Amino acid sequence: MEKKQLHELKNNYITTIYKGLVDKDSVREIHKKLIDETLNQKNKGMATSDNMLKVATNMVLKLKKKDTNKKFVDGYVKTTYGKIVEEASPVEVLGIYFFDLIKKLDTEKKMSHEIVRDADKREAEAKDRTIKENLEKNRTLENPKIFYLASWHKDSATDHAEWQGKIYVDEKWQSVIRDAELKDRVKNYITTNNIKTIQWVVGKPVWFITRPNCRHYFKILATDEVLSNSNAKLLKEYKMRTAIGKRQYLQTIDHARTKVWYDDVRNAELLVEKYKERLRLHQNMYAAKPNQVIRNAIIKDNALIYKWNKYIVEKKRGRI
Repeated sequence: MEKKQLHELKNNYITTIYKGLVDKDSVREIHKKLIDETLNQKNKGMATSDNMLKVATNMVLKLKKKDTNKKFVDGYVKTTYGKIVEEASPVEVLGIYFFDLIKKLDTEKKMSHEIVRDADKREAEAKDRTIKENLEKNRTLENPKIFYLASWHKDSATDHAEWQGKIYVDEKWQSVIRDAELKDRVKNYITTNNIKTIQWVVGKPVWFITRPNCRHYFKILATDEVLSNSNAKLLKEYKMRTAIGKRQYLQTIDHARTKVWYDDVRNAELLVEKYKERLRLHQNMYAAKPNQVIRNAIIKDNALIYKWNKYIVEKKRGRI
C-alpha cells in the first residue's frame, strides 16, 4: 500500500513539473507546488519520500536551464517527431518538448529508484523489529524456544545459499534454558553441529532475511524437536524447501529476453503492472497539458498491456 501511494505521488510530482514548465512557471512556483503535493499527501496520512522530493526539485532546476527559445523548440520537436509539430499549437509544441526532455532525463526511473530505496529501508527496519520481538517473546514462554530453522530455496541469492536450510540459536539461550540436563544437551548439539546464532546470521556481513527483498524466513521450533530430528526432516515436515522463494518481484520494463524469463508468468504480470503505472502517468500528463505525442504514448501503453495480458492468459492455459 505504501509503495502504491509513493508511486501516485511520483506521478503527481512529474505532472506538476510538466504542467509548470509548459505554463512557464518559475522554479520557485513549481517548487511550491511540489511542496503542496507533499503536504497534501501527508495530511491524508499517506506515505511521502524526502529523497524523491529532492530528485523532483533537482529535475526542475535541470529542465528550467534548457533552451526554450521558440525557434529552437520548434526545430527540436520537428526533428524529433516529424510532422506532428506542423499541426500542433505553440503550447502543444512546448508540451512535446518538455515531455521528451522529462523522458530523456529518466525522471520517472530516478524517482522510482528512491521509492525502492525508501521501501527497502522500511522493510529492513520492520524485519529487524519483528525478529527482536519474536526473540523476546519466545524467551518468556513457559517452555522457551531458542531454535530457528531457516527456509531453503533453489533460487536463493548466491551469497545466502550457504546459510539457508540451517538451524540457528538465540545467543541468549543459556540464560533461557534452566534445566541443567537440557542445557547440556543443547550445548552438545550446538558444538557438534557448529550452530551459529540467529543474531549473527541476520546481521553484518550476511544480512540473512534482513536484507531488502530477501525471501527467506525462519520457523520457530521447540527445543526437543530440534534435538531429535535432522535439518532435512524438519525442512520436509514444514515444507520449507521450495524452488522459488515467496517474494515481491521487482522488474524493470527493459526485461530479459531469455526462455526462463518468458516461462515465468509472474514476470509478465509484473511487466503489465509497470506498463499500467506508466499509463497512469501519461494519462495524468495528458489531462494537464494534452498533445499528440503523449496521446501516442497512451495508445502504445494500452497496446502493450493488451499484448502482455493476452500472453499471460495463453501461458496459463498452456497454449504457449
